[in-house]
Amino acid sequence: MGVNLAGVEIVLKLMERISELEGEVEKLKQNMEEQIEKRAKMLALQLLDWMRYQEHAKFGLAMKLLVENPLVRAEDWESLSELIELFSSHGKSML
Repeated sequence: MGVNLAGVEIVLKLMERISELEGEVEKLKQNMEEQIEKRAKMLALQLLDWMRYQEHAKFGLAMKLLVENPLVRAEDWESLSELIELFSSHGKSML
């Protein structure tokens, strides 16, 4: 190939360095993937918390409107209490 002994030594060292760099790149890639996964999980949990907050806020507003609304008939309170119970049990299952 026309390469002397010193050239062969340089080529071997370069090949070894390339192998080391490939290992470092693989470690960096794995670390980045782990960080992305952790952040995705954190964002998913934050989204769930936000959704729970929104549901509770809607429920609170609905209850306020029901209490303040004098047009609700006495016989409707039983079905309303059933809806409240259903919502409450649904909210607990989301936790």
